[in-house]
Amino acid sequence: ASAGRRPPPPPPVLAQAAGLSDVGRGLAELTLHGFIRATQKSVEMPSQTLRQRLYDAMPVERRQKLHATLASLLETRGAEPVVVAHHAYRAGETSRVAILERAGDAARQGFDDDAAVRWYRAALERGRQALAEGAGDERAQIRLALKLALVLRYLGEVVASETVLREALERAAGRGDRWAEVQARRGLARLAAQWDNLDGAKEHLTLALQSSLAGG
Repeated sequence: ASAGRRPPPPPPVLAQAAGLSDVGRGLAELTLHGFIRATQKSVEMPSQTLRQRLYDAMPVERRQKLHATLASLLETRGAEPVVVAHHAYRAGETSRVAILERAGDAARQGFDDDAAVRWYRAALERGRQALAEGAGDERAQIRLALKLALVLRYLGEVVASETVLREALERAAGRGDRWAEVQARRGLARLAAQWDNLDGAKEHLTLALQSSLAGG
């Protein structure tokens, strides 16, 4: 149930995640009773209702551990970033921000901006949690915020884009990261121009120029 629906992991991965050396007999029994569809390449549980009930009945810590194991195994086997990120996010670990970011990048490359927004937001969420625990990466948060803001602007979500850019600007100013300040200011200038706020756009561009000159 923790393995998700699409694409289902191959049996060897499921066996490793479950800590079993031989799952053949169990898979055959479950297939016989119609609970799963198993091939040499994949195992799938057709009933979404059953899958959800089994998942909900599993202790949270057990679910998270299985997701963490699946994320590691699938990443090692070169699975698609979005598949790995699905498990990495559900594992609840704050150390997997980079995996979530790669899923966002892959979604962008696939022209799926909605998915990119979801993954960048997930990465920012986990990154904030990591910072609260004293183990986060401010530079990664700034980079993610700039990426997310750009995609939000493409989707026409101007207010959301502005909010994210201001977060990036605040973090960049706190770190003295002039390059990031310039990028955030440029983004805010574009948004201001979209709202026909030319004075605001001019102000951001002026401040961006000042940051650029100050940074050499």
